[in-house]
Amino acid sequence: MDLNIFWYLVPSVIMFAAGVYGFITRKNMIAMLISLELILNSADLNFVVFNRYLFPGSMEGMIFTLFAIAIAAAETAAEPVVSLQAETGADGLTLEGMLTTGNEEEGMVERLTLRSAIACLPEREQQVLLLRYYKGLTQMNAARVLGVSQVQVSRLERRALDKLRRELTS
Repeated sequence: MDLNIFWYLVPSVIMFAAGVYGFITRKNMIAMLISLELILNSADLNFVVFNRYLFPGSMEGMIFTLFAIAIAAAETAAEPVVSLQAETGADGLTLEGMLTTGNEEEGMVERLTLRSAIACLPEREQQVLLLRYYKGLTQMNAARVLGVSQVQVSRLERRALDKLRRELTS
């Protein structure tokens, strides 16, 4: 059964529209990058579809799509691995360093507890912790990314750490 070109282009249009909407409406840089990735994936899908229907014997659209996917994979692989080990600030504070140094099983439980506690925080506080402790940004750089003042980042960070401290010690 051969599907009409329409049925291939509908998902592409939906992906493109979702990507544009997400890119325009989101203030979070990560969400904007994910939206941009949706736009690029919809373009890749169009390359494959139009290549298949307009030039069934050639492979240029397929090769171009594979090339675009390879570039996206290389960008992902080139990014440094971000984990709880990432240090930030002049004092080298890490979120993992705040955990006890027990055995591996205890450390795993504490990491999971920390992650669930972070998930309970408001989105803005999660963003600040992500930028400061996972991405290693200074308060000033985190403020630029979030579009707020450095003082507000400092307050959000302190509030989030206080909430985490209360959650983890209770």
